[in-house]
Amino acid sequence: MWLNDHHLNPSLEEIGRLPETIPQIHAIKEVLSRWITDDCLHLTTSGSTGDPAKIELPGNLVRWSIQQTTSFLKLTNEHVLLCIPADKAGGAMLLLRSWENGFTVESAEPTGNPLKDIPTNHPYSLISLVPYQIARILDDGDASKLKRFRTILIGGGSIHPELEDQLLRVFGMDSHCFHTYGMTETASHIALRRIGQKSYVPFSGVELSVDEDHRLRIGIPALDIDLLTNDRVQLNPNGFVFAGRVDEVVNSGGLKIDTHRLSNHIQEILSGRLSLEFVLVGEPDPRWGERLVMIYKAPADASKLISILSDHLDPTHLPKSFRVVTDWVRTSTGKIHPAESLKQSVKI
Repeated sequence: MWLNDHHLNPSLEEIGRLPETIPQIHAIKEVLSRWITDDCLHLTTSGSTGDPAKIELPGNLVRWSIQQTTSFLKLTNEHVLLCIPADKAGGAMLLLRSWENGFTVESAEPTGNPLKDIPTNHPYSLISLVPYQIARILDDGDASKLKRFRTILIGGGSIHPELEDQLLRVFGMDSHCFHTYGMTETASHIALRRIGQKSYVPFSGVELSVDEDHRLRIGIPALDIDLLTNDRVQLNPNGFVFAGRVDEVVNSGGLKIDTHRLSNHIQEILSGRLSLEFVLVGEPDPRWGERLVMIYKAPADASKLISILSDHLDPTHLPKSFRVVTDWVRTSTGKIHPAESLKQSVKI
């Protein structure tokens, strides 16, 4: 492509003439055209924790986010590969960040491994990916292509500890990979965590606090934003450590099971014993109100899994049902959709 390669901010007419052969061209044209005409960003939320909803982000918020990310990461003269959906928050903001800064952009389809067909000595310096794409890239042996990027943003979902370990083996502790924290309502991320570190560091001008349930409250006084999230965090001088979502609690017979904390514990138990990708969810139970369900991706030794967990977990925290899927149901941004994956799972 195409965008800002020779001049800054093409006109609406020039955008309209962009070739139809460009990957994601319709979404790209829609985002750029409405940005120019409406001075806002029109998006639909991912729907991973509820029904997708349309949202309109004002221009001052979008420009603030662009400036903060650019300053935090010291971005300059970037050559961007856009390979996440351009009509979702992460992709649209990467596109507008490039547009406003005059970066060169090339787009690709948001496939599992968008680096598969590019040369090892590619010219790109900045990329945004979801964890699923990172895993596919590493599994396909394309780590050398990933290492050529100066800055790698990873968003759209949690990073499995095994995947983070893989990234550390590739990049080391001085990684230029950053896990993003944010949401559509804040025009993507408001804090970044360098891979290998625990704390998310907020942007300048972001004020953080917690309520009595340790839910994170995000304040951006310059934009008159005060947003209470459903994310539980531990604040520290550098920023915060993510501790799970309030709605990741399964209430089984009055016992409140924190599925985020339990998932981390199970990952520690399975480490070195069994490699497994799984999620924990609750489903209605006539006796207990809810029961804890583990959904895992095949192939895996079910009897070995149940035996290990039975030996190491308190019986009250042992999943009451185990389900298997051949593949995850994912949202358009690559997040695992727990409820839909549960519908597709098979009981063992």
